[in-house]
Amino acid sequence: MTNFIQHTSGILSQAECDAVIDFFETNEQRQEVGKIGSDCRVDPNHKIATEIIVDLKELVEDNRLNPVARALKKSCEEYIKNYPFLDKISLWRISHWFKIQRYNPNEAYFLEHCENEGSLDGDSGRRLIGLMVYLNTVTDGGQTCFPTQNSSFSPKVGDVLMWPAYWTHPHHGIPSPTQTKYIITGWYDYI
Repeated sequence: MTNFIQHTSGILSQAECDAVIDFFETNEQRQEVGKIGSDCRVDPNHKIATEIIVDLKELVEDNRLNPVARALKKSCEEYIKNYPFLDKISLWRISHWFKIQRYNPNEAYFLEHCENEGSLDGDSGRRLIGLMVYLNTVTDGGQTCFPTQNSSFSPKVGDVLMWPAYWTHPHHGIPSPTQTKYIITGWYDYI
């Protein structure tokens, strides 16, 4: 039986991922403390990260980010091929915003959570699918853990994860004690 987590390996090259990291690091004025929940709160007991919010238009139009848009389109097409019922439900599309995140050593999204909290405020309640793009390889911790599915994924440059946004797929990050992890997180939402 499937666990509905799609792991697409190497869909982005090292150079493409390095360009996104460069975008992040050269936009220091846009970097914020990592936030959680539909109320966008800072809670260092649950998440420690630095992040930049990126609009979908910027993801498509910026030369450093555009390969990510193409990779997500390809991954989504594969996800629909694997789960064709997605074509029979209400209309949905890629979210209008994303987060590029940096987790320094000993930082993570520690709290087990799901992407759709059921909130009617904000975007969370419209989320159908969660996604994560690993922008670098981490060899000392740094995994994304899905306890219910008894699955963990180690960050590998250019890999993409997609999974249902609901309570069936709670997950959390595992910090690396020595390495920095860069990821993009985003969603597919009901329209």
